[in-house]
Amino acid sequence: MKTISTQTRGALLHTLAATLSLTNFASHTFADDFSVAKQFTNATTIVIAKIESKRLGLPDLITKKLDADRDATPIVEALQKCEKALNGESVFIAVDIPFSKAQSPVRLMVKNVAGLDKQTLLTQLERFQFSKPVVQGDYLCYSLFHSTESSSKIAIADNTISSVRPDLESAMQEVRDFPIQVLILPPDYVWATFRDLMPTIPAKFGGGPSSLLTEGVRWTAIGFDPSKLSIQAVTQSRSPEAANALAAHWPKLMQAMGNQFTLPGAKSGVEQMAAILKPVATGDRITFAATGLSASDANLISLTNAAKEIFGPLTTQIKMDRFKQISLALHNFENVNKVLPPAKDARAADGKCILSWRVHILPYLGQVNLYNQFRLKEPWNSEHNLKLLDQMPDVYKGTLTGIIGTSGLKPGYTTFLAPVGDDTIFGGVKPVKLSDIKDGTSNTVWLVEVKPEFAKPWTAPEDYEFDAANPAIGLAEIAGEKPSFLAALGDGAVTRIPLSLPAKSILHLFQKNDGNAVQWW
Repeated sequence: MKTISTQTRGALLHTLAATLSLTNFASHTFADDFSVAKQFTNATTIVIAKIESKRLGLPDLITKKLDADRDATPIVEALQKCEKALNGESVFIAVDIPFSKAQSPVRLMVKNVAGLDKQTLLTQLERFQFSKPVVQGDYLCYSLFHSTESSSKIAIADNTISSVRPDLESAMQEVRDFPIQVLILPPDYVWATFRDLMPTIPAKFGGGPSSLLTEGVRWTAIGFDPSKLSIQAVTQSRSPEAANALAAHWPKLMQAMGNQFTLPGAKSGVEQMAAILKPVATGDRITFAATGLSASDANLISLTNAAKEIFGPLTTQIKMDRFKQISLALHNFENVNKVLPPAKDARAADGKCILSWRVHILPYLGQVNLYNQFRLKEPWNSEHNLKLLDQMPDVYKGTLTGIIGTSGLKPGYTTFLAPVGDDTIFGGVKPVKLSDIKDGTSNTVWLVEVKPEFAKPWTAPEDYEFDAANPAIGLAEIAGEKPSFLAALGDGAVTRIPLSLPAKSILHLFQKNDGNAVQWW
């Protein structure tokens, strides 16, 4: 029995982020589109998508909001850059359920034409761990890797799987007129696995027997036209009875999902989404459609809040994973060098740092080549080292736009900083050992996320110089019922610490030898 791997769920989200950076796709006939989709769909494909950005114009009100949004500016710039690189070509994306470590979970296809700026496109995609392309017919196929197998092995594996997917053409026909088309085509074994492992739907999704989904969803086709703010989804069920049952369950499902949200306005956003996208069962199909939404409507504002609530935890999880990578690198550095970075021989004569500890742990983050480009005896802003500022690894990117490949900050600036001040782990003129942390590594914070205005160049020996009277003033807030800040402790644990803690308690957490252990959980 085949099961869905956790890597595939991550790949779905990862691909959504990458897709935001790939635009301007040419229009083709349905026969052309179907031929391409068929070529790249195999027995393990669960999602196939096509995006035509020549038809992705946004309403004026949304465009003006984007222009006024500082965080959105770099996204718009990235889209414009890729628009030029793609030279009007469509992009197809296939998401597969890997049957082995040699199969890529995500493939991205672009037609190999003379006007394509392949280098710019590859540069963008490599930021998301996509491979160099493999030529397949008239197309360049980029694979997203989550294994140690070579790119040639993965390409071969993708080509050795073939299967006719009879539902593909029917699903694609339903949304053929939309510039954004997403087809969800779960293979039969996926539903069999779901049915065996989960006979009932979790209460947070409205409860009920799993047959509501396994019988109610054979495939789903989603079409979206941002220029008209219109969306249509068509679900093919296995029978009229299954279609009616799923349509009847829809309000309960949306209500249950709305109850999971805490951000103000998010719950009402989900409720309004349910009201707008009302299911209509006709025979063995269900149609959801919404057209003519106004960008000034309260609906759109509420739905935006819902999106923030959904993507907020995702963003936080990505940041937490990056904090863990950084903490592991710090531990590995200390294990090899017997002190935390920078070591004594990497400091100036007076003990001050000339390059950030973030540079010195690069070899322990898989960035040996980048590390070797630095002149370690020169300051971060020397003529040579300053040229490397723009090569900040993704692991140091903290803003939402930074996570999807752009940044709302100045190029080369990071919001992942060490608290520095009296008795902190970092910031002193002498290297610190883990054994020097007398309060205990599990009681001492060595990494936090700060607000954008407190960001520092990632190569500079500069960090979060907090105000001892108000150490939380520069910390980035994670929204929720209990606002918190993201922190990594000296033992490698990554956690959210309540901002409601007294200033003295946060100060104690930043200090390594003050004798005051703090409990915040």
